Amino acid sequence: MHFLVERFWPNSNQQMAFIATERLQAGCARLRAAGVEVRWLGATYVPTDEALSSRFAGTVQAIRAVHEITGERFDRILPMVEFDAPDGNRSVSVRNCEADATPNGREGQWQ
Repeated sequence: MHFLVERFWPNSNQQMAFIATERLQAGCARLRAAGVEVRWLGATYVPTDEALSSRFAGTVQAIRAVHEITGERFDRILPMVEFDAPDGNRSVSVRNCEADATPNGREGQWQ
């Protein structure tokens, strides 16, 4: 399953976001080496919102573990659907349409 991990990060900048994404990638590699299925798929930093949105494949528990071992905080983890336009053409493919993560008892927050 694919997830979007949002971090609202006041006073952040592009360099800070880049360093965070390098840590998250390294954390995924470390967990994969230990047999955990988790992949970092990419990220988007929005300077005007001071927000970093990272995309992952794996379980919510694995994504939480990546953040824990890297010391990178997050505000929420959301199931996502991603649309791609391969090769710059207008055809769109859909990846991972499942959205069955379970809430942890607080609205808008996921386990």
